[in-house]
Amino acid sequence: MVFADFIDSAKKTLKCSLSVIAFIYYNASMHTCAQDKFLCLGKAMPSKTNFAILTVFFLLLLMPAGAQQAVADKPVTGFGADKAPAFSDAQTALISGRKDLKKGIPFLIGKLKDKDPLSRLSAADNLGLLKSQEALLPLTKILLKDSDSRVRQTAAVSLGCLQNPKAIDALIKALVDEAKQVQISSIRALAALSAKEAISPLKKLLQTSTDDDIRLSISGFLAKMGDNSTINECLAYLEHPNLRYRILAADALADMKSAPAEAALEKALVKEKNKGFKRSIKSHLRRIKAEEN
Repeated sequence: MVFADFIDSAKKTLKCSLSVIAFIYYNASMHTCAQDKFLCLGKAMPSKTNFAILTVFFLLLLMPAGAQQAVADKPVTGFGADKAPAFSDAQTALISGRKDLKKGIPFLIGKLKDKDPLSRLSAADNLGLLKSQEALLPLTKILLKDSDSRVRQTAAVSLGCLQNPKAIDALIKALVDEAKQVQISSIRALAALSAKEAISPLKKLLQTSTDDDIRLSISGFLAKMGDNSTINECLAYLEHPNLRYRILAADALADMKSAPAEAALEKALVKEKNKGFKRSIKSHLRRIKAEEN
């Protein structure tokens, strides 16, 4: 199987239902931010050739070692001169292991300036996957300046994956983004960074925002930082008819480590009918009790 055939096969796969891609992506255990990242990608059906090529770069990460070796042994064909060198580096890297795939980082950083927003999105996504510290500045730039909200959201998620405190200032600035999902992803990234600098601006946002998702995301951040000021609001959301809001409220309450929060989770465990959420509540309660002991 030559590399060009693999690309053709990948292009055909991309034309199929996104549910197939979701399964692969969601189960990428090597990626701590896979769930958030799929939420970004799921809003944009791949349609452009260069986006397909970048997706193949991601698929290479998930290939079994034997398949990686087979691909690595074949020459790159079927690409323009601007693409072949970078993917040749990626192929060579496969021979010595996944960590060496970082040789493809310069190519991905260059793609952040592509005219196609889907290519920029995929490049930002993969840079987060690779935890590329070299991409810190380019990612902060597109977080604040890219014209496409999906790309900005992906940049926020990837910055959280980098775990670099130098991203905090840009993520705080993104809290006033016009797109709700960019705000939420920035809040989650700040939580991942345990950014104390964000406490004050997030409390200000809490005073003005009426959006349930944003308010619960802020509550989750504050709870992780040891601030239980939104406990009453979270207790109310635990009774909300929307399952997603109940889940977010339970996550925040579990981090509050207070007797009222624990009692509310115990009560919710009895009342809740969703089996998956009940398992999540049980997990929260086990963690709380283990920390108490």
